[in-house]
Amino acid sequence: MANRKKSQTDLILDYLNANGGITTRQAYEDLGITRLSPRIFELKHDLKLPIEDTFIKVPTRSGEETQVKKYYLTERIQLKLEMD
Repeated sequence: MANRKKSQTDLILDYLNANGGITTRQAYEDLGITRLSPRIFELKHDLKLPIEDTFIKVPTRSGEETQVKKYYLTERIQLKLEMD
């Protein structure tokens, strides 16, 4: 069987399991994923994974605070992916 490249949803699921949650900034900086919300939608609705979200406060560049959405799994998930 040939090794297949991990999809963005695979990378996000691995990250959620390893880190407990993910923000858009983390997705971009750590995974190179620029559009997190469509991938979360796929995980939640297409794959029916138990993903929730909450707003967290983070500092801005100017030292103020803003809120961003953080996505997290309500339980650890391991997908068995079919390899071609």
